[in-house]
Amino acid sequence: GTVHMLGVEVGVTGTGSIDASGATGGGTILVGGDYQGKNPNIQNARFTYIGPETTIKANATKVGAGGTAIIWADDATRVYGRIEAKGGVDGGDGGFIETSGKQFLDVTRAADASAPKGRAGTWLLDPNDITIQTAGADTNITGNPDFSSTADSSIVTTGTIQTALNAGTSVSITTSGGGAKNGDITVASAITKTAGTDASLTLSAHNNINLNASITSTTGQLNMVFNSDSDTSGAGAVVL
Repeated sequence: GTVHMLGVEVGVTGTGSIDASGATGGGTILVGGDYQGKNPNIQNARFTYIGPETTIKANATKVGAGGTAIIWADDATRVYGRIEAKGGVDGGDGGFIETSGKQFLDVTRAADASAPKGRAGTWLLDPNDITIQTAGADTNITGNPDFSSTADSSIVTTGTIQTALNAGTSVSITTSGGGAKNGDITVASAITKTAGTDASLTLSAHNNINLNASITSTTGQLNMVFNSDSDTSGAGAVVL
């Protein structure tokens, strides 16, 4: 099935649950907007909040592919609950999950697009400048310390990325050009995949991708895709 939860300010609170799971495939859940906020037929929220005890599921429960779950806001998106788009337990690939805030993103829990007997799906994060690091006691940061910023810059902790990769969930991190920053991605701390099946890590930046730390895998293949200058402005490079 399909669930659209739209408005100017959208929230799932308490122990709220949205479930578009099906035996032969997951459905589509749109909370606060559609993919990267670009669908003119779907209203974009200014603010979207997913509480820590909530669940959003677009799973295949038997044989089939996981569905689509998109959490979007034109201003600030805060995601603290569990989001799933898993492939079926008896076969099928993982689905697609997006947690994006055009100006601000705060995520404290890894999304799950795994597939026990198929290919893992993709989790897309889409804020502005992004720093990938182990700890987060920096300027314009709130939280403890995952995915937290109070201005254009966002932080994605290595622990959150590794949790997804170790579950076989591919991770895609994409910068947005909506704020005052350049849309760079900086890998400031090492990322190490230590468990799970094969997965991919895709970094797509409007401008530079700065690799200042190692990215490795000790269990399963880790495919790495680096796309700089994604807005084709002519400014941007992968800096090793």
